[in-house]
Amino acid sequence: MFCKFCGCEIADDAQFCTNCGKSLQWTEAYTDTAAVSPMEEEFISKFSSKNFGIATILLTVATALSFVAGILANDISIPIFNIFAIIAFWQLKNKAENQSPLASFASSFKILRIINVIQRVLLWIVVGAFGVSGVLMVAVGASFDETFAESFIEGFNEGAVDLELGGFENIFGSVTDNIFIIIIIMGAVFVILAAVVAIFAATMYGTFVKCAKQYEDTANSGVNVITKQNSARVWLIVMAVFSILSAVGSLGVSNAAEILALAGEVCNIVFLFFMINVLKEDNLQ
Repeated sequence: MFCKFCGCEIADDAQFCTNCGKSLQWTEAYTDTAAVSPMEEEFISKFSSKNFGIATILLTVATALSFVAGILANDISIPIFNIFAIIAFWQLKNKAENQSPLASFASSFKILRIINVIQRVLLWIVVGAFGVSGVLMVAVGASFDETFAESFIEGFNEGAVDLELGGFENIFGSVTDNIFIIIIIMGAVFVILAAVVAIFAATMYGTFVKCAKQYEDTANSGVNVITKQNSARVWLIVMAVFSILSAVGSLGVSNAAEILALAGEVCNIVFLFFMINVLKEDNLQ
């Protein structure tokens, strides 16, 4: 055989090179330790792929376009969640291209997991506010008696006249007999919508959180524990459909801000489809 350090021909059972003196046993141990595991190869292949690279660029462009559109529309809000997601995506891409150790991928998935947890909590707060408002509307509508109703409507009509809101008192008067039933129905609708959105938030963001946590645990342990990848793909498809409907509904653009916002939405749609492909281009699940 030949020495792996200097290339000199040596005996097949030699433990040291007779030319350079280096240990061949150490070389074999080092080679085994440095070998890339199958799981590490999967991560490197996935996140260094063309699909993931394009998805990372599209997410960055979509966020930039939406931010500029907001500035032009005098809505200066910083997309904090998107910024952290972009950081995590670029980290994954760079680590894969540099063939970094498997455990180094975990921190990026932790960022994505925390982002989704915060988004889910914020959505639940908004949903909770709508739900409470709905319950209060139902309670108020159900508690009004006839005397209070007449007094309330009389006061509204007087106010409409004082403010010269001609016609409004007549319109309001036409529904006086059912106004509190209408309030109850509206409150019930609020409660139902809040419940639907709460279920949506729990399932969608819950899936993304679990999927990111499973990737994080797999990166840390080297043992494949990923089971939510296909579920995450389904929710990405749902998000893509809603994004397409949103983009179609805003096709009648009339200024630069709306054009940039639409362009950002289109980039986001294409990003989602590339990510759908990324999640199916390996056998991690």
